[in-house]
Amino acid sequence: MASINNTPADDRQEAGGCDESDWPLGSQRIRISLVVLRLCTFILDELLSCYSVFPFVSPVPAAALLYHAEIKEPMDFTTLQRNLYHEKYKSYGEFEQDLKLIWNNAKRFHNSFAVIYRLAVNLEDRYEFICSRLRGDEGMQKIVPEPVSVPAPEETSLDAPIYNEAHYANESVLYFLQLVLSTEKTCKAIRGFSKVRALYDQLNEPFLRVVDAMRNGETIEHRPLPRLYIGKNRTLLAEARNNPHGIVAILMNVTTKEYKHPTRRDLCHVTADVVLAQPIGECQEFDTTGMDTTLPTDYMPKASIKLKVIKFAAGVQMIATETMEKLYFRRAYTTHRLSTFMWVDVKKFRDLEIAKLFMKATVDCQQELEDESSYTASNTPQIPGKRSAPYGTSSTKRSKHSTLSPSPQADEPSDVDSVPSLSRGNTAVATPASSSDDKKALIAHPTPANTQESGDHVVPERSKPDGFISFTRYLGPEDEATSQMTDENGQMREYYLKKSKELWEKVFSFCKDKDVPVINVKKYLSNTSAFPNAEGYFKHVYYVHGDSDVVVQTFRRMTITQRATELVSLLSLHNQPHMGQIVEVLQEDGGEIIGLTMKRYQKTLKQYTHKHTHHRLTAHQKMDLIRQMLVCMKCIHDLGIAHRDLSEVNFMVDETQDDVLADGSARANLYLIDFGKALLTKPEDMRRWWVDRPKVEGEYEGEVLPETEKELDIWCENLPWVKAKPDHGYRHYRSIQTLPRTRTDHDVLPWLIHPIAEDIYSIGTLIWKIFAETEPWYGILDTDLKGLRETVKNDFAIEKTLEREVAGELSRSLLRLCLRTSPEERKTAAEILEWLDQPEIREGLVKEWTENAPVSRTKRHAKAAYRFEEEQSREQRQRRGGPGSRKVGRGRGRGRGSRSDHHSAEDEKKSDEPEQSQQQRTPRIILIP
Repeated sequence: MASINNTPADDRQEAGGCDESDWPLGSQRIRISLVVLRLCTFILDELLSCYSVFPFVSPVPAAALLYHAEIKEPMDFTTLQRNLYHEKYKSYGEFEQDLKLIWNNAKRFHNSFAVIYRLAVNLEDRYEFICSRLRGDEGMQKIVPEPVSVPAPEETSLDAPIYNEAHYANESVLYFLQLVLSTEKTCKAIRGFSKVRALYDQLNEPFLRVVDAMRNGETIEHRPLPRLYIGKNRTLLAEARNNPHGIVAILMNVTTKEYKHPTRRDLCHVTADVVLAQPIGECQEFDTTGMDTTLPTDYMPKASIKLKVIKFAAGVQMIATETMEKLYFRRAYTTHRLSTFMWVDVKKFRDLEIAKLFMKATVDCQQELEDESSYTASNTPQIPGKRSAPYGTSSTKRSKHSTLSPSPQADEPSDVDSVPSLSRGNTAVATPASSSDDKKALIAHPTPANTQESGDHVVPERSKPDGFISFTRYLGPEDEATSQMTDENGQMREYYLKKSKELWEKVFSFCKDKDVPVINVKKYLSNTSAFPNAEGYFKHVYYVHGDSDVVVQTFRRMTITQRATELVSLLSLHNQPHMGQIVEVLQEDGGEIIGLTMKRYQKTLKQYTHKHTHHRLTAHQKMDLIRQMLVCMKCIHDLGIAHRDLSEVNFMVDETQDDVLADGSARANLYLIDFGKALLTKPEDMRRWWVDRPKVEGEYEGEVLPETEKELDIWCENLPWVKAKPDHGYRHYRSIQTLPRTRTDHDVLPWLIHPIAEDIYSIGTLIWKIFAETEPWYGILDTDLKGLRETVKNDFAIEKTLEREVAGELSRSLLRLCLRTSPEERKTAAEILEWLDQPEIREGLVKEWTENAPVSRTKRHAKAAYRFEEEQSREQRQRRGGPGSRKVGRGRGRGRGSRSDHHSAEDEKKSDEPEQSQQQRTPRIILIP
């Protein structure tokens, strides 16, 4: 393959006119141009973010005498990167020549059936694919933005204090993870990682070499920057990179034991070696394509990021609560965040004083514990708040972040300024009325005994009261509602608030028509859980003490149109079969709708099907569930509502004992919930419930709706076709029309989508999952966008997948009604029900699902492991050739859980051949690397 770029060493014009005096790498002289440096860095980032790279990260040990006797020019990625930053290469061609040595050496030394040989081929193929995209070859999507325009992390000036110092402060946020060394034998955090520990060891070896050099006092070369590979919570690493107060700590050789305290029995003594570092550059997603299918997918690496190591300290001593120990030290390679002012963190560990001491000990690398009197803080949850207002004062302007303190007198002025939201976003907190003595205690001026310093202001610490309901207001006084909101008189704000009030009045009228009461949220302040019992992206869910029939849901991050659409959808579906039933609409004192109460159901569809892991659903139970799902679709689509967020967790199930099916199994009733992303597809409904609204920071940004009345007219003309953005939720259930290309693909799609047809596609994948009892699109992970898009890109690819994975012609026919690339070719829910209700069809499907039911729990939720093994076995037989070799078709099998012990008619016929003929045939070998 021709080189991508042969830029000469002295060509700095394309690099933005940089010369040696303003070279971004400081005093480190690099002979290669900045353009080529960035290109090489991009290539390395892409290759080092895939599974096939792990054997080639570090040099082959010198003890491998046979290897070095045959391979005269060994090469690996660590050496390649070092050469890149140490004047070895003058052009991309020289870099590429060494790069290709990595896989060419492996293919030369190893046999073609060896695992490393296969990984080398995969790595070479990945490189060819990257080059094709860089060149923009025919049929390939060109990479945007061009890599040469994106600064490499190594271009960062590492002389800044943030890359060389780390000190604890009140506003510090600690991001930390536990890294398990190969020498650690007994550690709770490595449970489940036994099969992948070697993979992490090889990938993180360059990082550990930097740490060892710092431990031994050796001189450290800061370029190239080492990478750290993690297994969970990659978004926290990106957050740490962008947080000016964030500090990253990697803990190694962690030991925990009971801390004997005179008054507390819930403390643990933690000892660890601590590495403080600063992440630089993008967090690279780890591609597991081609991975060994015997490895557990849940514990595989998920991402990597480059780090500037700041400090190493051995034997750091910390005290943690038992809750913190369970949260943070039971799973290795998992990023955690610890802060004393973010609500999502505070509600986890619930002991601010211990958390602060833990953070301080980690960041300051303390090698001795504090006096035991320092660890006597109460273990009750404590929440930092804003400074209290003077007693007797009141505020006429209520902040979006302020506390709603109900009292018998609705118009009584509030004496407390606020208890702030502890997480990012516009969250308000509703608390029950307090006694006069308690209120005076809360609003008294802070004293040194009950305050903590935070910058230039004093932050009182207060225990979280019972009955704590958090929600998000639509438009608080501090919100920036587009550039139009900057007028001095606030006329645009008043306009938007007026429009929202008109919308709520229409909703109230609709509630009255549907006989659904609108009540004040105060009703549930004293009898709900202290913390949300469940949290979704759009709602907090609270159980009601003493009432198991209802559940309280409060809005968060939802735009005003989302709130209205969810309420209108639920009200329109009130008393309809198989629909989640709304009980009440909740409003606050100001009249704004902030939530609702729903009928409480027993469990989600996901929980229900998981319960039957050992006692499997019968074919009749599957048929009944599928039919109920289709009835739900027909009901909402007939009313002009598209759900757009169908998944196992948005169907609820109530089990029954009295109602039985034809085979005697118990019937379960299904209910559809959560219309937070729904769309109205009838023009009259769209016009009735549309509202002119501003863009508010912190609200959901995936919504696409008309911004003006003129756009509304065009929108209604195109219905049911609508504009949309890529859908990043439940990707297995999304068609090629809405499936994102990358994790950062959030732009409005250049085509219109049909939301009702998208529902049908999603319901098709759910139907598949129910009757096959495994994830659809076999072998493709939810995070593998490239693989998923290749699988569903056209009808031919989908048909091939169905032929390979789905047993039974009728089962495939059922899925073909839903899983079509073109929305126009997908059948409606009514048409599918009509087809399904034919007696011969139902009986045939029940028969297929009975005969092909999986008989083993193996790989039910993960991807089945047989595919690669079978393909590898077949390739092995073909390589051997000769009269004894023959091609073996994969066959459809009896479902993914029962591929073994399955023979075709041809196999049975050949089993009757003479014994000599059987012995001549090549044995069926399954090679597991």
